[in-house]
Amino acid sequence: LSSDKTLGDITYTPWNNRLVVSPMWKKMWTDMDGNNPIIYGNALHDILSMIETYDDVETAVGRAVKAGVIQGEVSLSIIELIKTMIDNPILTQYYSGQYTILSERDIVMADGIERRPDRICIKGSEAVVIDYKTGEKKSSHYNQIEEYAALLSSMGYDVVKKILVYLSTDGIECVL
Repeated sequence: LSSDKTLGDITYTPWNNRLVVSPMWKKMWTDMDGNNPIIYGNALHDILSMIETYDDVETAVGRAVKAGVIQGEVSLSIIELIKTMIDNPILTQYYSGQYTILSERDIVMADGIERRPDRICIKGSEAVVIDYKTGEKKSSHYNQIEEYAALLSSMGYDVVKKILVYLSTDGIECVL
């Protein structure tokens, strides 16, 4: 390696060329067992962004465990929660592989401001917007998904459905 150094007969690589701090360090060095709602919500969003179909659930959760996003002890409950969500009749078709999925993709507005919907499902010229929430219901959630829909409409898509998905340990609720 070009960054290798020598000290007499010994060749070594300085630690600062080999040690990398993960951009996820805040999540990794805090309470990730589901007790902190913000960390839990961020972890769940990270996992959901890796899922296109039902078959991706266990792999996505496994990657999150490996990356330190969640602890292994909570992985089974997260798998169960996500599979239950996907099994919801309102959502099943959007995890079937029949749509082109855009997860956590930035949309740049005319004024340069970026928006990032959780999941956009596209088939032809039709689009469905899905936004995941792990906290309390707020009117701002409706405003947010309406803004996403308006952006997609301005891009020429026919937004046929907008779905807010509230995920919690108490269950799943889909609001259309």
